[in-house]
Amino acid sequence: MAWSDDMIPMVRHLVNDITSPQTYTDNSLTDMIVVSAQLIQTEMAFDKTYVIDIPNSGITPDPTATTRDDGFINLTALKSSCVLLQAEAKTNAGNSFKVKDGSRSSFSEIDMTQLYKASQERANKACEDYEQAKIQYQAGNSRAGEAIIGPHTTQNAVIKYGNII
Repeated sequence: MAWSDDMIPMVRHLVNDITSPQTYTDNSLTDMIVVSAQLIQTEMAFDKTYVIDIPNSGITPDPTATTRDDGFINLTALKSSCVLLQAEAKTNAGNSFKVKDGSRSSFSEIDMTQLYKASQERANKACEDYEQAKIQYQAGNSRAGEAIIGPHTTQNAVIKYGNII
């Protein structure tokens, strides 16, 4: 499982789980990466066909070996961070409460609702990053609108200023 040597640290950095004590074990991150790999394969096609073995936490062939499949590696790590941060937000929603004690002139307050809001924003940002990366990958990592702006060569024609020559 050499892929886990690269992908576990990537996911740890994406969810900011790099300082001790770490929130997630390597095994739980491995499981999340494998599940995410299964999910992204239903969303898009890759050059290689990967066999995902969820019960045994396996991905074959290894996307980090020989010819690295950076698209698959990066998208899987981004999807993993999205799913993990959504789970954190859900947990924080269950722990979200606000308590006020005392009279109007003198009271104390405990407000845990901001923790949920912050974790929900992190989860939304991670999922937006994944969706953007997915669109870029599906578009061939090209910049949107580039074909309209300047001259480009395709296999069969040259496109110059929007006209096929």
